[in-house]
Amino acid sequence: MKRINENNKTNILIRRAKSMRKFSIILAFVLLISGLSVYATESYAVTDTYQSKTETVQGVNGWYFCAFPNGTREDMEYYSSNSRWKRPGGIEAYPLIKSPDMLPGNEVDCGFVFVAPKAGIIRLEGKVEILEKANVTARIFKKNGKELLWDEALKAPSLCGTYNTLTRVSEGEEIWFTVDSNGSNSNDFVTWWPKVEYMDMAYVPVSEVDKEYNYKTDFPSADEQGKDGWHAQYNMGTNYSEFNDMLWDGALSGYAVNGISGRTAYMTCETMCSGSGTACAAVWVSPFAGIARLSSDGNIISNGRDISMKIAKTDKTKKNGEVLWSSVADAGDESGINYSIDVPVAAGDRLYFVSEGGGELIWNPSISYIQTTLFANSGKLLTDMLFVNDGDVVDCIFEDGDTIYRDTVFFLAVYDSNNCLRRLTEATNIAAEEWNPRELGMSVNMNFGEESYEGWRISLLALTGECGRYFSTNNSASAYID
Repeated sequence: MKRINENNKTNILIRRAKSMRKFSIILAFVLLISGLSVYATESYAVTDTYQSKTETVQGVNGWYFCAFPNGTREDMEYYSSNSRWKRPGGIEAYPLIKSPDMLPGNEVDCGFVFVAPKAGIIRLEGKVEILEKANVTARIFKKNGKELLWDEALKAPSLCGTYNTLTRVSEGEEIWFTVDSNGSNSNDFVTWWPKVEYMDMAYVPVSEVDKEYNYKTDFPSADEQGKDGWHAQYNMGTNYSEFNDMLWDGALSGYAVNGISGRTAYMTCETMCSGSGTACAAVWVSPFAGIARLSSDGNIISNGRDISMKIAKTDKTKKNGEVLWSSVADAGDESGINYSIDVPVAAGDRLYFVSEGGGELIWNPSISYIQTTLFANSGKLLTDMLFVNDGDVVDCIFEDGDTIYRDTVFFLAVYDSNNCLRRLTEATNIAAEEWNPRELGMSVNMNFGEESYEGWRISLLALTGECGRYFSTNNSASAYID
């Protein structure tokens, strides 16, 4: 018998009740702030790439092999006798860097330093791999080691950490990539060859922005994790931060996790197969803010056993997780299960369509925006304040799928990196019954004399008014991008 979580009905009733409240504080807002992570990579173009690789001299392509005693940079020396980089003098065996691995010391981290050849916006994207018995912490710093951009503790069963970080650098600024043995370097071999990519916004007309995402058709048939926001991931732990990308398996024509005895979990464009202790998930990263409608293109069916499944959401940091829906696909239930859930998403939010406990599941998640808030700069889709220069005019395009039913007044608000309101545009009033097509365009001039708008945000405020009082519209309540 099919068992569906009754919380789904409760959540729907709660959302309807909230939409009728007349005394809400300002909740309807869409933020576009600096952030350090980019999730809609198709909105950017790579102009230059600097890849670390095995070298025998320092400084090639801006890369330096380094140790980090007491949190300071120390350039290593190359020893041709055993083809490895070690601390000056070569007395200490560790830390060391060689092809293809590095091994930190018990008390001294090792890794790389990249010296930026020019100012600009860079993307740091890659993975860190460890051996099964390793226990390390990988970190990325900017501003010559003073500002942490990313860190992840890596130990079995999670053998790979991934990162995707966007930030602005000045000419000559150092980016540090460090590995810490956490006090004991036994078996702490790490494979990490980072790269730095200089980015520019690609021209993506707002009118051509895709607002529908179907796992079965959008998910690649080749090794292209992240295409259209989709990832095939696995998790051997309990936290959402422990989800990592699977590897492409050509024989399977899909993605897989391989253990000593073979595949422990796999995913194709149509099938999810979790293993005992290994959950798998189609993970979608939202490219912009809005209200997303979640459904399944075709019913969810089990191929032979009862299989637990759920839909969960986290923010861009993979934290603040909440389960939106859960159910069990029963063996022998040919009719299958379906769902329809509306959920506010921010740029970078992650939705997890999870199968766990073992067994093969036919599940094709489908996502469509029913309300969107897009920002543009010179006709290009803008998803990060890093790409805003002083004097730019930022456009905001709001589209509503018949979810706002009261007269509404809209503002654009600009906040600085200290969260201080710096500008509020004139109000734009909309009469809901006469609003057709249900689109709105507003603009704000970013002429505050700043060299960089990293850390700033632009918010769309939508409020309705009755009897002289203002309160928020019920939609876009949690929609933001950063």
